[in-house]
Amino acid sequence: MPQNPIVGGPRSVNNTHESMSEDYYQKKRIFGNESQKEVNDSIVVNTPVCELCREAYLFSYKNEVINVVSRGNSHHFSPSTDPTLIDYNYPQSFPDNWIISVGASGYDGLTVQQGLNQSAIEASTDYWSMYGGNMDLIAPGSDTIVFTTNVINNLTESYPYEKFNGTSAAAPHVSGVAALLLSHYNVPFCYSNRNLAIEDVEYILEHSATNLYGPGYDDTTGWGRLDAYKALKMIENSTLQIIHPDSVLLTEEISKDTIALGYDHAFVSDGWGPISNPYPLDGEREYRVVRYLMQNTYSFSEYYASTTDILDYWPRQSASNSLIRYEDTTKYIAAGPPAGTLYTYTDFNFIDNEPYVEIISVDSIAKTITTQGYYYHFIDQYIDVVLNAAGATQENIVVDNLINFDAWLPINPFTNTVKMPVSIYMKDTTWNFPFDFTCDTINPLFDENFQLENNELENNIDLQVYPNPSSSIINIVNLKKQQLGKIEIIDLTGNLIVSFLENDWSTEVDISYLSSGIYIISCTDSKIIRKIKLFKI
Repeated sequence: MPQNPIVGGPRSVNNTHESMSEDYYQKKRIFGNESQKEVNDSIVVNTPVCELCREAYLFSYKNEVINVVSRGNSHHFSPSTDPTLIDYNYPQSFPDNWIISVGASGYDGLTVQQGLNQSAIEASTDYWSMYGGNMDLIAPGSDTIVFTTNVINNLTESYPYEKFNGTSAAAPHVSGVAALLLSHYNVPFCYSNRNLAIEDVEYILEHSATNLYGPGYDDTTGWGRLDAYKALKMIENSTLQIIHPDSVLLTEEISKDTIALGYDHAFVSDGWGPISNPYPLDGEREYRVVRYLMQNTYSFSEYYASTTDILDYWPRQSASNSLIRYEDTTKYIAAGPPAGTLYTYTDFNFIDNEPYVEIISVDSIAKTITTQGYYYHFIDQYIDVVLNAAGATQENIVVDNLINFDAWLPINPFTNTVKMPVSIYMKDTTWNFPFDFTCDTINPLFDENFQLENNELENNIDLQVYPNPSSSIINIVNLKKQQLGKIEIIDLTGNLIVSFLENDWSTEVDISYLSSGIYIISCTDSKIIRKIKLFKI
């Protein structure tokens, strides 16, 4: 799964080909020179629930990775705009806000279709781009217009390039433009509230795309064909800014009701994944749950003046800790053996930590924007007890008993900060500079739910590194005045740069010899792993 880290803003841009197997093994379908006769098909994961795939993508989404994915090539399917054709194929069938899904355009700039805008070899091998459903946009993906560097050893230097096609060729174009947006807009070596969010990049790519069949979305081209120039123009200078208001005026409970949730599972069944590992629920159990609808009201008054225009706004689910709405469990009655016996069955749900934000209102007079989402308090667990009239065990009489249970998904909104953020696209011709936001020098490396087996992972509670960014000497400090232990400095490719033991709770380290970039500082004692990002300038 190739990954290209981008400094600042969303943690990286991840470019993924048509499909992904559970062990992340992939093959690209590449049509090389026209003399190449044999073509290898891509592996397509086709299964009702690719649990590991879903957990990996949700985890990366919640950790601010822009996932650009290939829509897929229809040698597996018939040409159609039917969105259900990609059902159970991953990652292209994941929720639209998790991914930027890219189809392929041919030599005329339109979506590649069989025999219409492609080369003879493409037509002869039944290749065309998949489209429809939640595809976001298209980009060049025909071997008539796309070439890539040739890495096949047995070819001479006279052939340094080869033809490249498919949505695997289209997706890297979009990844490249996403990287351009981040490098143009974001603060170098700094994660701050100014930087573009995942949803911001997707919005810009969609609304700068060239419409091919009239304005807006269509099933064949999505929002249109990728346009790097127009995308950059949308954030060209400081008169155009995307604001992330974080001043919460009010958090309130709007409603609550008690429901039954029949929980089957969330992700991998043995619960070792980064999200499923700390999950408190038992599979194939029914719970009594209080469902809370909460609202946040944010103020954007500090950014808004009489000269300011609000161009648009959208929710930022990737940074939210509220969830989608889960409905009451469905139950049904069916006959079983022995003949004539009726049993009540529960339709168990797939419940994961899928974030959700809904924008309720925008008030340009009060300069506020209100959002809402759901939080769940699991208060009881139903246990099936089989009894007869005398209290002895019997197979065909089932009584529901309740045992006390206390768990919140995803967080308790009354004791933790409720996060349901938004982005507001603003224009003001009087703005000469971007709004100033401080850098987050802590930069937690992992999702807040992530745990490492028996070790406790603390990203930012005890460990401090300063100055950060730095060009020479840094101080590494354990704020609890506990031994730092084994200190490692690791680059983003995973290479260990330096390792040493420190028995004290603070130390100085000379990093002047390091190249400019981002590094991870890891401090490990007998029980706790602490990690923090370091920016070398």
